[in-house]
Amino acid sequence: MAFQVSPGVVTKEVDKTNVVPPVSSGIGVMVGHFSKGPVEEITIINTEEELVNTFGKPNATNYEDWFTAANFLQYSSNLRVIRADAAAAKNAVGAGAAKDIKNRADYDTNGAAGSVWTAKTMGAHGNALKVSICAGANGFSQKYAANTGGVNGAKSVGDTTVTVDSGTKFNVGDIITFDGTSGADTGHSTKYEVTAINGADLTIRQSDQVNGGGLTSAVLDNEEITRRWKFHDLFDSAPGTSTWAADKGYTNDELHIVVYDYTGAITGFDADAAGQRTAAVLETFGFVSQGGIAKTPQGGSNFYANVINDTSNLYYLPRFSLNERYGEIDRVRFAANTKGLGIYDFIPSNPSIEENPPFIGFSLLDQKLAPSIDCFVFDSKGQVESEIFKFNERIEIRLKRKLTIGRSRLNCTAKDKNNNWRWFGHQFYL
Repeated sequence: MAFQVSPGVVTKEVDKTNVVPPVSSGIGVMVGHFSKGPVEEITIINTEEELVNTFGKPNATNYEDWFTAANFLQYSSNLRVIRADAAAAKNAVGAGAAKDIKNRADYDTNGAAGSVWTAKTMGAHGNALKVSICAGANGFSQKYAANTGGVNGAKSVGDTTVTVDSGTKFNVGDIITFDGTSGADTGHSTKYEVTAINGADLTIRQSDQVNGGGLTSAVLDNEEITRRWKFHDLFDSAPGTSTWAADKGYTNDELHIVVYDYTGAITGFDADAAGQRTAAVLETFGFVSQGGIAKTPQGGSNFYANVINDTSNLYYLPRFSLNERYGEIDRVRFAANTKGLGIYDFIPSNPSIEENPPFIGFSLLDQKLAPSIDCFVFDSKGQVESEIFKFNERIEIRLKRKLTIGRSRLNCTAKDKNNNWRWFGHQFYL
Protein backbone atom coordinates (compact mmCIF):
# COMPACT_ATOMS: atom_id res chain seq x y z
CA MET A 1 0.00 0.00 0.00
CA ALA A 2 1.27 3.45 -0.93
CA PHE A 3 2.56 5.69 1.92
CA GLN A 4 0.48 8.83 2.49
CA VAL A 5 2.45 12.02 3.20
CA SER A 6 -0.68 14.20 3.54
CA PRO A 7 -4.36 13.72 4.45
CA GLY A 8 -6.35 11.95 1.72
CA VAL A 9 -8.48 8.95 0.80
CA VAL A 10 -7.00 5.52 0.25
CA THR A 11 -9.04 2.94 -1.70
CA LYS A 12 -8.37 -0.69 -0.86
CA GLU A 13 -10.08 -3.86 -2.13
CA VAL A 14 -10.20 -6.92 0.15
CA ASP A 15 -11.51 -10.29 -0.99
CA LYS A 16 -13.93 -11.51 1.70
CA THR A 17 -15.40 -14.41 -0.24
CA ASN A 18 -15.25 -17.93 1.18
CA VAL A 19 -15.07 -19.71 -2.17
CA VAL A 20 -11.94 -21.66 -2.97
CA PRO A 21 -10.79 -20.64 -6.43
CA PRO A 22 -10.73 -23.49 -8.93
CA VAL A 23 -7.40 -25.13 -9.61
CA SER A 24 -7.42 -26.68 -13.06
CA SER A 25 -4.44 -28.87 -12.23
CA GLY A 26 -6.17 -30.55 -9.29
CA ILE A 27 -6.43 -34.34 -9.59
CA GLY A 28 -9.37 -36.31 -8.26
CA VAL A 29 -10.09 -40.01 -7.92
CA MET A 30 -13.49 -41.61 -7.47
CA VAL A 31 -15.14 -45.01 -7.58
CA GLY A 32 -18.78 -45.05 -8.61
CA HIS A 33 -21.62 -46.96 -10.21
CA PHE A 34 -22.18 -46.12 -13.88
CA SER A 35 -24.31 -47.50 -16.69
CA LYS A 36 -21.44 -48.47 -19.00
CA GLY A 37 -17.68 -48.38 -19.41
CA PRO A 38 -14.75 -50.50 -18.20
CA VAL A 39 -15.03 -51.99 -14.71
CA GLU A 40 -12.29 -51.82 -12.06
CA GLU A 41 -10.01 -49.93 -14.42
CA ILE A 42 -8.70 -46.38 -13.99
CA THR A 43 -9.94 -44.07 -16.76
CA ILE A 44 -8.79 -40.46 -17.05
CA ILE A 45 -11.75 -38.14 -17.61
CA ASN A 46 -11.13 -34.50 -18.56
CA THR A 47 -14.60 -33.15 -19.33
CA GLU A 48 -18.24 -33.83 -18.61
CA GLU A 49 -18.63 -34.83 -22.25
CA GLU A 50 -15.98 -37.51 -21.82
CA LEU A 51 -17.77 -38.68 -18.67
CA VAL A 52 -20.98 -39.18 -20.66
CA ASN A 53 -19.22 -40.83 -23.61
CA THR A 54 -17.28 -43.25 -21.42
CA PHE A 55 -19.58 -44.02 -18.50
CA GLY A 56 -23.02 -43.00 -19.74
CA LYS A 57 -25.65 -40.54 -18.53
CA PRO A 58 -27.01 -40.38 -14.96
CA ASN A 59 -29.98 -42.54 -14.05
CA ALA A 60 -32.15 -43.20 -11.02
CA THR A 61 -29.62 -45.56 -9.43
CA ASN A 62 -26.31 -43.77 -10.03
CA TYR A 63 -27.13 -40.06 -10.13
CA GLU A 64 -25.31 -39.32 -6.86
CA ASP A 65 -22.05 -40.80 -8.17
CA TRP A 66 -22.48 -39.26 -11.60
CA PHE A 67 -23.12 -35.72 -10.39
CA THR A 68 -20.23 -35.95 -7.91
CA ALA A 69 -17.92 -36.60 -10.86
CA ALA A 70 -19.57 -33.95 -13.06
CA ASN A 71 -19.34 -31.29 -10.33
CA PHE A 72 -15.63 -31.98 -9.83
CA LEU A 73 -15.05 -31.52 -13.57
CA GLN A 74 -16.49 -28.01 -13.34
CA TYR A 75 -13.38 -27.02 -11.37
CA SER A 76 -10.75 -29.40 -12.67
CA SER A 77 -9.97 -31.29 -15.86
CA ASN A 78 -8.25 -34.28 -14.32
CA LEU A 79 -10.45 -36.94 -12.75
CA ARG A 80 -9.55 -40.61 -12.39
CA VAL A 81 -12.78 -42.61 -12.55
CA ILE A 82 -13.22 -46.26 -11.66
CA ARG A 83 -16.49 -48.01 -12.42
CA ALA A 84 -17.42 -50.34 -9.58
CA ASP A 85 -18.43 -53.92 -10.28
CA ALA A 86 -22.09 -54.81 -9.81
CA ALA A 87 -22.87 -58.37 -8.87
CA ALA A 88 -25.63 -58.76 -11.45
CA ALA A 89 -23.90 -56.91 -14.33
CA LYS A 90 -22.90 -59.09 -17.28
CA ASN A 91 -21.60 -58.68 -20.82
CA ALA A 92 -24.07 -59.50 -23.57
CA VAL A 93 -22.96 -62.27 -25.95
CA GLY A 94 -23.95 -63.55 -29.34
CA ALA A 95 -24.74 -67.02 -28.07
CA GLY A 96 -24.72 -68.90 -24.79
CA ALA A 97 -24.68 -67.54 -21.26
CA ALA A 98 -23.76 -63.92 -20.56
CA LYS A 99 -20.13 -63.30 -19.55
CA ASP A 100 -18.48 -61.44 -16.68
CA ILE A 101 -15.69 -59.47 -18.39
CA LYS A 102 -14.67 -56.34 -16.56
CA ASN A 103 -12.34 -54.67 -19.05
CA ARG A 104 -9.95 -55.29 -21.95
CA ALA A 105 -7.19 -56.65 -19.71
CA ASP A 106 -9.68 -59.12 -18.23
CA TYR A 107 -10.77 -60.15 -21.72
CA ASP A 108 -7.17 -60.66 -22.90
CA THR A 109 -6.43 -62.79 -19.83
CA ASN A 110 -9.59 -64.87 -19.52
CA GLY A 111 -11.13 -64.58 -22.99
CA ALA A 112 -14.80 -65.12 -23.82
CA ALA A 113 -14.99 -68.79 -24.73
CA GLY A 114 -18.30 -70.03 -26.05
CA SER A 115 -19.35 -66.92 -27.95
CA VAL A 116 -18.13 -65.25 -31.11
CA TRP A 117 -19.40 -61.80 -30.07
CA THR A 118 -19.10 -60.21 -26.65
CA ALA A 119 -20.06 -56.65 -25.74
CA LYS A 120 -17.19 -54.58 -24.35
CA THR A 121 -19.29 -53.09 -21.58
CA MET A 122 -21.43 -54.66 -18.89
CA GLY A 123 -25.07 -53.72 -18.51
CA ALA A 124 -27.93 -52.41 -20.63
CA HIS A 125 -25.80 -50.73 -23.28
CA GLY A 126 -24.24 -54.03 -24.28
CA ASN A 127 -27.69 -55.58 -24.45
CA ALA A 128 -28.65 -53.10 -27.18
CA LEU A 129 -25.95 -54.27 -29.60
CA LYS A 130 -26.55 -56.45 -32.62
CA VAL A 131 -24.15 -57.64 -35.32
CA SER A 132 -24.92 -58.17 -39.00
CA ILE A 133 -22.40 -59.94 -41.26
CA CYS A 134 -22.17 -60.12 -45.04
CA ALA A 135 -19.92 -62.80 -46.53
CA GLY A 136 -19.34 -62.91 -50.27
CA ALA A 137 -20.88 -61.34 -53.34
CA ASN A 138 -24.04 -63.46 -53.18
CA GLY A 139 -24.64 -62.44 -49.58
CA PHE A 140 -24.30 -58.81 -50.62
CA SER A 141 -26.69 -58.92 -53.59
CA GLN A 142 -28.42 -61.61 -55.65
CA LYS A 143 -31.10 -61.69 -58.32
CA TYR A 144 -33.73 -64.45 -58.47
CA ALA A 145 -35.69 -65.23 -61.60
CA ALA A 146 -38.95 -67.12 -61.78
CA ASN A 147 -38.74 -70.63 -60.33
CA THR A 148 -35.43 -69.81 -58.59
CA GLY A 149 -36.70 -67.58 -55.80
CA GLY A 150 -38.89 -65.11 -57.68
CA VAL A 151 -42.53 -64.22 -57.09
CA ASN A 152 -44.99 -67.10 -56.96
CA GLY A 153 -48.40 -65.51 -57.27
CA ALA A 154 -49.57 -61.98 -58.05
CA LYS A 155 -50.10 -59.41 -55.29
CA SER A 156 -52.06 -56.15 -55.16
CA VAL A 157 -51.18 -52.62 -54.06
CA GLY A 158 -51.09 -52.43 -50.26
CA ASP A 159 -50.36 -56.12 -49.66
CA THR A 160 -47.74 -56.75 -46.95
CA THR A 161 -46.95 -60.38 -47.81
CA VAL A 162 -45.41 -61.81 -50.97
CA THR A 163 -45.13 -65.50 -51.83
CA VAL A 164 -41.85 -66.61 -53.44
CA ASP A 165 -40.62 -69.86 -54.91
CA SER A 166 -38.16 -70.44 -52.07
CA GLY A 167 -38.20 -68.63 -48.76
CA THR A 168 -34.85 -70.17 -47.77
CA LYS A 169 -33.09 -67.83 -50.20
CA PHE A 170 -34.03 -64.81 -48.06
CA ASN A 171 -33.17 -63.51 -44.58
CA VAL A 172 -35.08 -61.29 -42.21
CA GLY A 173 -33.73 -57.78 -42.78
CA ASP A 174 -33.02 -58.26 -46.50
CA ILE A 175 -33.83 -55.33 -48.78
CA ILE A 176 -35.69 -56.46 -51.92
CA THR A 177 -36.99 -54.95 -55.14
CA PHE A 178 -39.36 -56.40 -57.72
CA ASP A 179 -37.80 -56.22 -61.18
CA GLY A 180 -40.56 -57.33 -63.51
CA THR A 181 -41.01 -60.53 -65.49
CA SER A 182 -38.52 -61.90 -67.96
CA GLY A 183 -38.65 -59.82 -71.11
CA ALA A 184 -41.11 -57.29 -69.64
CA ASP A 185 -40.22 -54.07 -67.86
CA THR A 186 -42.97 -54.18 -65.27
CA GLY A 187 -40.92 -53.80 -62.11
CA HIS A 188 -40.77 -50.77 -59.87
CA SER A 189 -38.03 -49.09 -57.86
CA THR A 190 -39.58 -49.12 -54.36
CA LYS A 191 -37.39 -50.94 -51.84
CA TYR A 192 -38.93 -53.26 -49.25
CA GLU A 193 -37.50 -54.78 -46.09
CA VAL A 194 -38.25 -58.40 -45.20
CA THR A 195 -39.54 -58.41 -41.61
CA ALA A 196 -40.58 -62.06 -41.27
CA ILE A 197 -40.42 -65.34 -43.20
CA ASN A 198 -42.98 -68.13 -42.91
CA GLY A 199 -42.17 -70.89 -45.36
CA ALA A 200 -42.43 -69.27 -48.79
CA ASP A 201 -44.28 -66.18 -47.51
CA LEU A 202 -42.28 -62.99 -46.97
CA THR A 203 -43.71 -60.26 -44.76
CA ILE A 204 -42.51 -56.94 -46.13
CA ARG A 205 -42.71 -53.21 -45.52
CA GLN A 206 -41.42 -50.21 -47.40
CA SER A 207 -37.77 -49.76 -46.49
CA ASP A 208 -36.79 -46.73 -44.42
CA GLN A 209 -40.35 -45.44 -44.24
CA VAL A 210 -41.46 -44.50 -40.74
CA ASN A 211 -44.96 -45.75 -41.35
CA GLY A 212 -43.84 -48.86 -43.25
CA GLY A 213 -46.61 -49.64 -45.69
CA GLY A 214 -47.21 -52.41 -48.20
CA LEU A 215 -46.75 -52.64 -51.95
CA THR A 216 -46.83 -49.35 -53.84
CA SER A 217 -47.43 -51.17 -57.13
CA ALA A 218 -48.98 -54.50 -58.05
CA VAL A 219 -46.61 -57.46 -58.28
CA LEU A 220 -47.04 -59.97 -61.08
CA ASP A 221 -46.65 -63.72 -60.93
CA ASN A 222 -43.10 -64.83 -61.86
CA GLU A 223 -41.58 -61.38 -61.28
CA GLU A 224 -37.85 -61.35 -60.67
CA ILE A 225 -36.58 -60.28 -57.27
CA THR A 226 -33.28 -58.67 -56.32
CA ARG A 227 -32.36 -59.19 -52.67
CA ARG A 228 -29.65 -57.19 -50.95
CA TRP A 229 -28.03 -57.42 -47.53
CA LYS A 230 -29.70 -55.23 -44.90
CA PHE A 231 -26.79 -52.73 -44.86
CA HIS A 232 -25.58 -53.00 -48.45
CA ASP A 233 -25.87 -49.25 -49.01
CA LEU A 234 -23.17 -48.53 -46.40
CA PHE A 235 -20.46 -50.10 -48.57
CA ASP A 236 -19.19 -49.29 -52.04
CA SER A 237 -19.01 -52.90 -53.22
CA ALA A 238 -19.43 -56.50 -52.13
CA PRO A 239 -16.82 -58.35 -50.06
CA GLY A 240 -14.58 -60.51 -52.18
CA THR A 241 -10.99 -61.67 -52.10
CA SER A 242 -8.38 -59.63 -50.26
CA THR A 243 -4.91 -58.98 -51.68
CA TRP A 244 -3.42 -61.11 -48.91
CA ALA A 245 -5.68 -64.06 -49.76
CA ALA A 246 -5.14 -63.74 -53.51
CA ASP A 247 -1.37 -63.83 -53.04
CA LYS A 248 -1.72 -67.12 -51.15
CA GLY A 249 -4.18 -68.67 -53.58
CA TYR A 250 -7.25 -68.25 -51.39
CA THR A 251 -10.57 -66.76 -52.42
CA ASN A 252 -13.60 -65.04 -50.89
CA ASP A 253 -12.10 -64.34 -47.47
CA GLU A 254 -13.58 -60.86 -46.99
CA LEU A 255 -16.46 -59.85 -44.73
CA HIS A 256 -18.53 -56.71 -44.17
CA ILE A 257 -19.60 -56.30 -40.53
CA VAL A 258 -22.05 -53.79 -39.05
CA VAL A 259 -22.68 -53.22 -35.34
CA TYR A 260 -25.97 -51.51 -34.68
CA ASP A 261 -28.47 -50.52 -31.99
CA TYR A 262 -31.53 -52.71 -32.24
CA THR A 263 -33.35 -51.43 -29.14
CA GLY A 264 -32.82 -47.67 -29.41
CA ALA A 265 -31.06 -47.57 -26.01
CA ILE A 266 -27.84 -46.05 -27.41
CA THR A 267 -28.78 -43.94 -30.44
CA GLY A 268 -32.48 -43.43 -29.84
CA PHE A 269 -33.11 -45.33 -33.07
CA ASP A 270 -34.09 -48.95 -33.50
CA ALA A 271 -32.42 -50.49 -36.57
CA ASP A 272 -35.12 -53.12 -36.81
CA ALA A 273 -37.90 -50.50 -36.89
CA ALA A 274 -39.15 -48.91 -40.08
CA GLY A 275 -37.42 -45.72 -41.02
CA GLN A 276 -34.52 -46.16 -38.59
CA ARG A 277 -32.28 -48.75 -40.20
CA THR A 278 -29.10 -46.81 -40.96
CA ALA A 279 -29.64 -44.16 -38.26
CA ALA A 280 -28.98 -46.84 -35.65
CA VAL A 281 -25.65 -47.98 -37.08
CA LEU A 282 -22.83 -47.65 -34.56
CA GLU A 283 -19.81 -49.06 -36.37
CA THR A 284 -18.92 -50.56 -39.74
CA PHE A 285 -16.01 -52.81 -40.65
CA GLY A 286 -15.57 -53.33 -44.37
CA PHE A 287 -13.36 -55.74 -46.30
CA VAL A 288 -11.97 -57.48 -43.21
CA SER A 289 -10.71 -61.03 -43.59
CA GLN A 290 -11.72 -64.38 -42.15
CA GLY A 291 -8.07 -65.46 -42.22
CA GLY A 292 -6.58 -65.62 -38.73
CA ILE A 293 -3.19 -64.38 -40.00
CA ALA A 294 -4.52 -62.08 -42.73
CA LYS A 295 -2.54 -58.89 -43.22
CA THR A 296 -3.16 -55.49 -44.74
CA PRO A 297 -0.75 -54.32 -47.46
CA GLN A 298 1.02 -52.36 -44.70
CA GLY A 299 1.55 -55.45 -42.57
CA GLY A 300 -1.15 -54.86 -39.94
CA SER A 301 -3.69 -57.52 -39.03
CA ASN A 302 -6.80 -57.68 -41.19
CA PHE A 303 -8.35 -60.61 -39.32
CA TYR A 304 -11.84 -59.43 -38.47
CA ALA A 305 -11.59 -60.31 -34.77
CA ASN A 306 -8.33 -58.38 -34.35
CA VAL A 307 -9.63 -55.39 -36.29
CA ILE A 308 -12.78 -55.16 -34.17
CA ASN A 309 -10.98 -55.77 -30.87
CA ASP A 310 -8.39 -53.10 -31.63
CA THR A 311 -10.54 -50.44 -33.29
CA SER A 312 -14.06 -50.80 -31.95
CA ASN A 313 -14.87 -48.04 -29.51
CA LEU A 314 -18.62 -47.67 -29.44
CA TYR A 315 -18.57 -44.68 -27.18
CA TYR A 316 -15.95 -42.51 -28.81
CA LEU A 317 -18.20 -41.31 -31.59
CA PRO A 318 -17.29 -38.49 -33.98
CA ARG A 319 -19.51 -35.44 -33.66
CA PHE A 320 -20.44 -32.47 -35.77
CA SER A 321 -20.78 -29.10 -34.08
CA LEU A 322 -24.32 -27.81 -34.37
CA ASN A 323 -24.66 -24.46 -32.64
CA GLU A 324 -25.38 -20.79 -33.28
CA ARG A 325 -22.34 -20.58 -35.60
CA TYR A 326 -22.71 -23.93 -37.33
CA GLY A 327 -26.39 -24.68 -37.21
CA GLU A 328 -27.65 -23.82 -40.68
CA ILE A 329 -30.12 -26.30 -42.16
CA ASP A 330 -27.65 -27.21 -44.95
CA ARG A 331 -25.06 -28.21 -42.36
CA VAL A 332 -27.66 -30.29 -40.49
CA ARG A 333 -28.53 -32.11 -43.74
CA PHE A 334 -24.84 -32.61 -44.48
CA ALA A 335 -24.13 -34.07 -41.04
CA ALA A 336 -27.17 -36.35 -41.17
CA ASN A 337 -26.15 -37.81 -44.53
CA THR A 338 -22.44 -38.21 -43.82
CA LYS A 339 -21.12 -41.76 -43.34
CA GLY A 340 -18.14 -42.98 -41.34
CA LEU A 341 -14.72 -43.03 -42.97
CA GLY A 342 -13.81 -46.50 -41.67
CA ILE A 343 -10.32 -46.56 -40.12
CA TYR A 344 -8.04 -48.84 -38.07
CA ASP A 345 -4.51 -48.79 -36.57
CA PHE A 346 -4.99 -45.21 -35.36
CA ILE A 347 -2.09 -43.45 -33.61
CA PRO A 348 -1.65 -42.05 -31.05
CA SER A 349 -3.83 -44.57 -29.22
CA ASN A 350 -4.04 -42.35 -26.13
CA PRO A 351 -6.05 -39.13 -26.69
CA SER A 352 -4.03 -37.56 -23.85
CA ILE A 353 -0.97 -36.33 -25.76
CA GLU A 354 2.45 -37.26 -24.42
CA GLU A 355 4.57 -36.20 -27.40
CA ASN A 356 3.98 -32.74 -28.86
CA PRO A 357 3.44 -32.38 -31.73
CA PRO A 358 1.94 -35.87 -31.95
CA PHE A 359 2.51 -38.22 -34.86
CA ILE A 360 -0.94 -38.91 -36.29
CA GLY A 361 -1.75 -41.80 -38.57
CA PHE A 362 -4.38 -44.39 -39.47
CA SER A 363 -5.26 -46.96 -42.11
CA LEU A 364 -8.37 -46.95 -44.29
CA LEU A 365 -10.64 -49.97 -44.52
CA ASP A 366 -11.42 -48.85 -48.07
CA GLN A 367 -8.17 -47.95 -49.85
CA LYS A 368 -10.12 -46.37 -52.72
CA LEU A 369 -10.94 -43.41 -50.46
CA ALA A 370 -7.28 -42.42 -50.09
CA PRO A 371 -6.97 -40.16 -53.18
CA SER A 372 -9.82 -37.88 -52.07
CA ILE A 373 -9.07 -37.74 -48.35
CA ASP A 374 -8.19 -34.44 -46.68
CA CYS A 375 -7.38 -33.85 -43.00
CA PHE A 376 -7.30 -30.77 -40.77
CA VAL A 377 -6.13 -30.26 -37.18
CA PHE A 378 -7.42 -27.43 -35.00
CA ASP A 379 -6.48 -26.16 -31.53
CA SER A 380 -7.14 -22.97 -29.55
CA LYS A 381 -5.04 -20.96 -32.03
CA GLY A 382 -7.00 -22.23 -35.03
CA GLN A 383 -5.95 -24.52 -37.84
CA VAL A 384 -2.55 -26.16 -37.46
CA GLU A 385 -0.46 -26.23 -40.63
CA SER A 386 0.30 -29.82 -41.54
CA GLU A 387 1.36 -32.22 -44.29
CA ILE A 388 -0.58 -35.34 -45.24
CA PHE A 389 1.14 -38.41 -46.66
CA LYS A 390 -0.73 -41.23 -48.39
CA PHE A 391 0.77 -44.74 -48.64
CA ASN A 392 -1.94 -46.89 -50.25
CA GLU A 393 -4.47 -47.26 -47.40
CA ARG A 394 -2.11 -45.71 -44.78
CA ILE A 395 -2.57 -42.01 -44.01
CA GLU A 396 0.08 -40.09 -42.01
CA ILE A 397 -0.29 -36.49 -40.81
CA ARG A 398 2.70 -34.39 -39.71
CA LEU A 399 2.08 -31.14 -37.83
CA LYS A 400 4.41 -28.17 -38.36
CA ARG A 401 4.00 -26.79 -34.83
CA LYS A 402 3.13 -27.93 -31.33
CA LEU A 403 -0.46 -28.08 -30.16
CA THR A 404 -1.63 -25.61 -27.54
CA ILE A 405 -2.62 -26.71 -24.04
CA GLY A 406 -6.19 -27.97 -23.78
CA ARG A 407 -8.33 -29.72 -26.36
CA SER A 408 -7.59 -30.07 -30.06
CA ARG A 409 -9.25 -32.07 -32.80
CA LEU A 410 -8.62 -33.88 -36.07
CA ASN A 411 -11.19 -33.86 -38.89
CA CYS A 412 -10.78 -36.00 -42.02
CA THR A 413 -13.18 -36.12 -44.97
CA ALA A 414 -13.34 -37.99 -48.26
CA LYS A 415 -15.84 -38.63 -51.06
CA ASP A 416 -16.66 -42.17 -52.14
CA LYS A 417 -17.45 -43.31 -55.67
CA ASN A 418 -21.13 -42.47 -55.16
CA ASN A 419 -20.21 -38.88 -54.27
CA ASN A 420 -21.17 -39.44 -50.61
CA TRP A 421 -19.11 -37.73 -47.91
CA ARG A 422 -17.20 -39.89 -45.44
CA TRP A 423 -15.98 -38.35 -42.19
CA PHE A 424 -13.73 -39.17 -39.25
CA GLY A 425 -13.13 -37.03 -36.17
CA HIS A 426 -10.86 -37.47 -33.16
CA GLN A 427 -10.10 -35.32 -30.15
CA PHE A 428 -6.80 -34.86 -28.30
CA TYR A 429 -5.99 -33.35 -24.94
CA LEU A 430 -2.75 -31.78 -23.75
